[in-house]
Amino acid sequence: MTQEHWSCCNPMRASPAGLCMIADGAKSQESADGRMTLRQLLHRWLCRWTERRELESLPDAALKDMGITRYDAFHEARKPFWRG
Repeated sequence: MTQEHWSCCNPMRASPAGLCMIADGAKSQESADGRMTLRQLLHRWLCRWTERRELESLPDAALKDMGITRYDAFHEARKPFWRG
């Protein structure tokens, strides 16, 4: 993976809001028949997992700014990475 790709999933190099920027944009990189490569799928899963761990660790004030409750954050963080 290039440095750019890794930085979107590395919590030390990206903000929680931008963690899945590339994973969310992966649809544009899918082939014409809607399939994605294994690498794209693994990348999407890694970003999803990382984003959910970050969400779980945010303080209550940040969650309130985003309009979600601690319960919502906990519920989202407990989803398996393969579930969107």
